[in-house]
Amino acid sequence: MMTLLVVLKFIEKYELNPQKIYVTISSVAGSITGTLANLTYKERVRIIDLLYGLMLPSGNDAAIALSEAVGVLLYFEEIDEIDKIRNTDHINI
Repeated sequence: MMTLLVVLKFIEKYELNPQKIYVTISSVAGSITGTLANLTYKERVRIIDLLYGLMLPSGNDAAIALSEAVGVLLYFEEIDEIDKIRNTDHINI
């Protein structure tokens, strides 16, 4: 639940469109065990779909992918480039 809350607050704060931001699933997220959203390594998934995968099957893999993506977005915030993401048709992380 905390992963969901953090991601939603981040999306709201920066007015990002979770339907336009694509995340490439890392080897860590793709190989996690437990309850899963069945994500595979190098698969490209929209943040909105990761949020559903996080909540519906309680996907550990979706939680890892979302936290990695927010880490990248925080980097863009840190270097003051977050506006470029907000104003892009779609972005791959």
